[in-house]
Amino acid sequence: MNKYIRGLILFVVISLVALFFLFRNDFSGDTLSILNVHELKGTYFLVALSLLVIFVICEGIRLQILALGVEDKTSLKTGVIASLTNEFLSAITPFQSGGQPFEVFVLHRDGISLGKVVVISYFKTATSLIVLTSCAIIGFILYPELLGLSFLKYFYVYGILFVSYFITLTILSVFKPLFAKKLAFNGMKILRKIHIIKRDTFHSKMKYVLREVNLFNYHIKKYYFHKKLNLSLSVLMTFATWVVKFSMAYFILLGLGIDSSYLKVVFYQYVIQFVNYAMPTPGSSGTSEFTAYTIFKYLSMIFHQNEISLKLFVMLWRVFSYHIIILVSGLVSFSIIKDWLKSKQQEKQIK
Repeated sequence: MNKYIRGLILFVVISLVALFFLFRNDFSGDTLSILNVHELKGTYFLVALSLLVIFVICEGIRLQILALGVEDKTSLKTGVIASLTNEFLSAITPFQSGGQPFEVFVLHRDGISLGKVVVISYFKTATSLIVLTSCAIIGFILYPELLGLSFLKYFYVYGILFVSYFITLTILSVFKPLFAKKLAFNGMKILRKIHIIKRDTFHSKMKYVLREVNLFNYHIKKYYFHKKLNLSLSVLMTFATWVVKFSMAYFILLGLGIDSSYLKVVFYQYVIQFVNYAMPTPGSSGTSEFTAYTIFKYLSMIFHQNEISLKLFVMLWRVFSYHIIILVSGLVSFSIIKDWLKSKQQEKQIK
């Protein structure tokens, strides 16, 4: 529990530091004037909040569709909870590495076998990368000014490298099943060395893990070669889910009284999400604000004339599209962790 709290603190600190640097030269009367509540249009902010709720529900539906692909099912409630825990743990761990294991834990606890759950989690990432990469490329074609941003070239290269790594991992998983078994075996040996797995239960647990790895290999091949309709539906649902989330920014702009192209708002965010998908900082904090500030400048001439408006928009965009959901998902995640620790203590008392 303590490591999660430390990760949360680190996420908050980095986010606050990013906001400080964003506004460090603007704490003046001019800054306060832009915050005049009479100029804000509250209805649009309520629409943005409604879209956030729809986004969370869509994430749960994504997991339901993916579960059908492995010939299993999960409830919408479980799908939503699993997605929320993924969001929270991704936000407080480097490279967003903690989200998937927690998502796997929640779905497995719901009765889906471990091998199938790993396939579901894998394809959630795969469909996200398919959509983000494709739409980021379209974004660069439609808005070539984004390619001229010299600061972001390293971010673009990082995004391409991560996608290349994922493709390599996919090829090895599908066509080299022994790779996954070796990876699992070495991982289990490490867990034994650091005493997470006891020596007297190592062989039984190893048999269980290898059986689940075989199940993973079977279903991942079946998904790619025999579940193309389900995979296509998952990709379309992923696209729709991201569009819902990215639409929030458009209504935040309207709430600030700033007009912009809806398509530009959406595709700019596809580029931002693509380069920040697997950043080292917890929840891509710091890098998200920096890339958003650099890219969103091209959304409206107002942002060129009034930089404070741009900074305010970036702050509200980050709060609506990320910080609110992290607050909610944090409450859900800590509740699940608390219940799990309580059940473990009860098991020890019974033994």
